[in-house]
Amino acid sequence: MIAPGRVWWATLDKRRPVLIVSSHDVCDLDVDQIQVVPLSRRIRNAPTHVRMVAADTGLDQDMAAVVSEVLTIRRAELTDDIGPCEPDSYLKIRRALSAVLDVLA
Repeated sequence: MIAPGRVWWATLDKRRPVLIVSSHDVCDLDVDQIQVVPLSRRIRNAPTHVRMVAADTGLDQDMAAVVSEVLTIRRAELTDDIGPCEPDSYLKIRRALSAVLDVLA
């Protein structure tokens, strides 16, 4: 299911995991595009990188949600649902997105 806070494999420049950050309202619409945050193996100590522990994501290693690189992609680019992001991590990511985009959470 495409929903906020779920981790998916997506075919972008290469196959990579992404986190859905579009709202439930957007995910429920019959629109072709949604917003995601790419996940990276490179974990930096920066406010734009939120660590996601492997055990909390269904991935085989820790990753960083790179919130400064939020993308709009076509739903067709999503290939496999990995599972939900742990709620505390998702809250940290939402707060980081609010800071990066200068919007209220």
